Amino acid sequence: MILGFISKTYYWSFVYSNDFFDFELANSLPSLLYVAGFSLLLSINKQIKAFYKITMVIIGSIVYECYQYYGTQKFDIADIIYSMVGGILAIIIHNRLKKKKRNNCYNLPAGSWVESYPMQ
Repeated sequence: MILGFISKTYYWSFVYSNDFFDFELANSLPSLLYVAGFSLLLSINKQIKAFYKITMVIIGSIVYECYQYYGTQKFDIADIIYSMVGGILAIIIHNRLKKKKRNNCYNLPAGSWVESYPMQ
C-alpha cells in the first residue's frame, strides 16, 4: 500500500511534469499496488480464506471504478484491468509465502538444532 501511495503522489507528478510517456502506468499503477497491498494486509487474518478476501477487494475496486463513471471522476477500463492483475499478484504472493512458511516448518535441514536437541 505504501508503494501505491508513492506511485500516486510522486511518480504521477514526475511523469506528468516531465511529459514522460509511461504507457499510462502513472494512472493505473496505484490500482494494482493498492489492491495487491490491501489484499495481502487482509490475508493476515486467518478466519476467512485469503482467496475470498482478495476476491472481495477486487470486486470492491471494480465497483468503485464503475461508481466513478456516474460521479465526477474519470472512469478508466485500465484501472479495472490493473485491479484484477493486482489481485492475481496478491494471490500468487500469498500462495508463495504460505508454501515457504510450510516448507520452513516441516522440512528442516539435516543437522538442524531441532535434531540435535535431546528429547526428554
